[in-house]
Amino acid sequence: MTAPVRRVAVVGAGLAGLSAAVAAHEVGAEVVVIERASRPGGATAQSAGWIWRYNDLATYRLCAPHGDAAVQERVVHQLDRDLEWLLARGVRAVERRTARTFTSGMRVDPRQLVEALAARLPDDALRLRTSVTGARPANDSGFELRLERQVSAALPEPEPEWLHVDAIVFAGGGYAGDLARVARDADVTEEVHARWLLRTDAGGDGTSIDAVAALGAAIVPHAGECFCRVIAPGTEHDEALVRGVGELLVPEAVLRTSTGEVVPRESFDWSGSHAVWQLATMSGDGWLELPRSALRTKLPAGTVEDVLRRAGAGGALVEGDRSIIRLAIAAGITHTIPGIRVDAAGAVLAPTAARRFRERTAPIPGLHAAGCDAFGTGAGGYASGLAQALVLGRAAGTSACS
Repeated sequence: MTAPVRRVAVVGAGLAGLSAAVAAHEVGAEVVVIERASRPGGATAQSAGWIWRYNDLATYRLCAPHGDAAVQERVVHQLDRDLEWLLARGVRAVERRTARTFTSGMRVDPRQLVEALAARLPDDALRLRTSVTGARPANDSGFELRLERQVSAALPEPEPEWLHVDAIVFAGGGYAGDLARVARDADVTEEVHARWLLRTDAGGDGTSIDAVAALGAAIVPHAGECFCRVIAPGTEHDEALVRGVGELLVPEAVLRTSTGEVVPRESFDWSGSHAVWQLATMSGDGWLELPRSALRTKLPAGTVEDVLRRAGAGGALVEGDRSIIRLAIAAGITHTIPGIRVDAAGAVLAPTAARRFRERTAPIPGLHAAGCDAFGTGAGGYASGLAQALVLGRAAGTSACS
C-alpha cells in the first residue's frame, strides 16, 4: 500500500526555506512555501553570498563560544556536501575558496542562488505576499497555519485562511526587522536604538518565531544579540558600499562610541562583528578610527583608502589628521541570533526542565526550524548565517517528510 503524500509548509523563502522546500519536494512531499515578500530571497538575496564554515569544531567554539555546539559540529561535517548539493541543482560558484586559512567554503551570486532553487519547485508551491499570523495543532493530526494575504489598498481585505499540513519548517528571518523588539530583548534604551541602522530591509518581523513558540517550542533569548556590521550613515542604500564599509574593521581599526569611549574587541573577534554589537548596546553609533598606515590594506572591495574615498563621495562623514582617519559609523543590524531551539537536524525542541538549559530534550514531532528563526551557530561571536541556513534547511526539509 502506498504511503500518503505528506504536506509540508515552509515559512520563509530565503536560503533556509528554499533548501528545505527543495529537499522535501525531492523526497516526494507536497510543499507549500509561504513568503511575506513579493518575491523569494529574503535577506539571502541582499547578502554578499559567502557560505563558509570554520575548519574544525574547536575553532568554531573559540570564535562563536555561545553557539549551539551540536549545530556547529553539524555545519563543520556537513557543509561541504551541502555545497555540492547546491552546485548539482544549478547554483553557480563565483569563488570556491575563502581568504582565510581557518575557514572554507564558497561564494555564490545570491540572486542566482535564489532563482536556481526556486526553479526546482512546482509553480504553485510559492505563496508570496502571505504572512503566517498563527499556528495550532490540528484536531486529527498535523498542524494548521493561519495565513493572511497582503492586498492593495484598493482591494477588500481577504478573510484569513487556515492551512492544514503534516509538518512545518519555520525558516523565517528572525526579528531584526523589528528593532524595537531587539532593543527590548537587549535592554537598550530608545535613545541608543534610535541610532541603529537596519542593514537589510528583508529582516524578519518575528511572527514565525512567535507562532512556533505558541506550539510549545523552546526559545533561546540570548539577550537580543544580533550579528552586526558597521554602516556609514548616508551610504546605507548603496549595497556595494555597505559591504565595503563593513570590511573596514581591519586589525588596526579602533571603534569608539559617540562619547569617545573605546569599544573593547575580544581576541577571537577577527571579523569585528561582536565589537559592533557591543557598540550597538553602548551608544548605537560612533566612530571608526584607522591609522594612515592601514590605508593600503587590501580588502575584497579594494583598499581601505578606496572604500573611504567612495564612502566620503557617497555622503559619509570622513575626517582626519596626519596620523588617523575617522569615519562616522552606526551599528548596522543584520540579523538576530536568538531563536527557536533545535537539534542538529533542525528538529524543534521542547523546553527543558533540567537545571542546565543546554541539556537536550525530545523534539516536538512535525516541527522544524532553520535560518535566522533557529538559534544555532553564531552566538557570542561570528559564524556564517548562510551556512547555518543551508545545512539546517536541507536537514529540516528532509526530516519533515519522515
